[in-house]
Amino acid sequence: MRQINISEITPDAAWQTEAGTALSEARTKASGKERSDYINSQSNLWSSLKPQLESISSGKCWYCEAREIRSDRAVDHYRPKNNVRQSEPPHAGYWWLAFDHLNYRLSCTFCNSRRADRGTGEVGGKGDFFPLEEETQRLQPESREFHREGALFIDPCKATDVGLLWYADDGRVEPKYRKAVSPLAFKKAEVSIEYYNLNEREIKDQRQGIYAEIKDLIERGDFHYSDYLSGEPNAVHAVDGIIKHLAAYTRRDAEYSAFSIATIKGFRGGSQREWMDMIELAQ
Repeated sequence: MRQINISEITPDAAWQTEAGTALSEARTKASGKERSDYINSQSNLWSSLKPQLESISSGKCWYCEAREIRSDRAVDHYRPKNNVRQSEPPHAGYWWLAFDHLNYRLSCTFCNSRRADRGTGEVGGKGDFFPLEEETQRLQPESREFHREGALFIDPCKATDVGLLWYADDGRVEPKYRKAVSPLAFKKAEVSIEYYNLNEREIKDQRQGIYAEIKDLIERGDFHYSDYLSGEPNAVHAVDGIIKHLAAYTRRDAEYSAFSIATIKGFRGGSQREWMDMIELAQ
């Protein structure tokens, strides 16, 4: 997961006027099904911003960084616009954020909707869930004191959130911090990995394939490096190509770039691979 700068989404004046009108109308509806039905009938508002949401992530899901294998991509309401599942007492959803573009996230089907893993049968997907540290802190209409709520879902728009995830060699996403070090950081990562379906078999296999490709490139770089230092032309050419290839994996527009960054750091850490320092300079 990479941080997304949601301030790059800039609805025009006409959209903002229409969204304001829709919110005013939602306020007049009885809570429950009447209000939910009205909000859902206005889906053209968030759908119309989908091209902008896709543009700032190069078409990648904001949660898992996948493009094709987990589409169709939908406009997800980070805080659910209708009922919040498993909240106690029952919560009618963050309906007042239904037309707030800052609550929108671009999501693939497997992160956004409840789906069974095609390999294991385990069910994941965000759906209408929105767990908190303490249910008593859940916001009530029309509060926007988000910092007080204690959301357990990692938000791709927060740099301090996306840094809670790390990646294993086999393509799995895992908590970066052990439970003994930070129970809250561990819990947020654990919950998000489960509900965003980040270890679904197909996407895990995709990341594992990238790991193998990066490993092969680094081994080739090691092979050529001593000759590169001596100025041997073929080795200089080979190392230059390897550096550019590895840097391409880490670009913001690359699929699964956060996984690639973690993988490259893992190979660089504790070794004498000084040549890998050039990867950052080639991005």
